[in-house]
Amino acid sequence: MNRQLNERDFEKALDSRKLTGDYFLVEDYVLDFSFKDYVFGNCIISSGSFSGSIFENCKFNNVILKNVHLGEVYFKNCDFHKTTFEGCKTEGIQFVACTNIPKIV
Repeated sequence: MNRQLNERDFEKALDSRKLTGDYFLVEDYVLDFSFKDYVFGNCIISSGSFSGSIFENCKFNNVILKNVHLGEVYFKNCDFHKTTFEGCKTEGIQFVACTNIPKIV
C-alpha cells in the first residue's frame, strides 16, 4: 500500500517539476504559485487551494483534482489528457490556448 502524500511531499515534488502520486492536502492549504513547464502524471490532488495560480506550458496526463479551490486560476498553453476536475470551485478559471480542456464535474 502506498503512503498518502501530504503538503510537504507536494512541495518537495515541485522542485522536480514532475508530480506523480496521490496528494491529500489539508483544506486550508493555499498555494498561489507560478507553475511553468510542469508535468503532472498519474496523480490525484485532493483538497487545498491553488487560487490565483498560473499554469503555463504544463502537461496533465491522467490527473484528477478533487475538491480543490481553483478560483481565478489561469492556464496558458497547457495540454490535458484524461484530466478531470471533480467538485472543484472554478469561478474565474481561464484556459488560454490549451488543448483537451478538462472535464469539470
